Amino acid sequence: MKVDGQYLDTMDTLSGIEIYPIAQGKLAACVAASSPLAHYQSLSLKSISRHPLVLLSMEGQNDFEQLLGPYGPCQILLQTDALDAWQLTIQENDRIGLIQEELVEHLQLNSQKELKIIKIKETVICGIALMTRQSKTSIVQEVIRHFT
Repeated sequence: MKVDGQYLDTMDTLSGIEIYPIAQGKLAACVAASSPLAHYQSLSLKSISRHPLVLLSMEGQNDFEQLLGPYGPCQILLQTDALDAWQLTIQENDRIGLIQEELVEHLQLNSQKELKIIKIKETVICGIALMTRQSKTSIVQEVIRHFT
């Protein structure tokens, strides 16, 4: 399993940190149903890198810049935590959104006629994890119980 080096560097300096995996899934692209890209069954990272991206704030900008870096500079048009703004920017401006497949299901994006979810050709596994110190507060313990 490949782990992002930026997290390893941080982890080496922090003692007593525990990691609890919460979710793992593949990366997907989201385009407007009217986009020329909507006809594709899958897109490569190289083809995605040529388009401005729209990110939900829960997705890390630095992660995508590192992921797409070998194909040229990553242009992020918008990063927002507002799902409606994310969707409208994709629909109305013919942009590409990147999102974890698990979030596609959770947010029910497949059921929206205005958007098309497209698989990424390369295998890109995304993970969501909770990092905490060994001395956990009761709320952190509850979150860990809920997700693991």
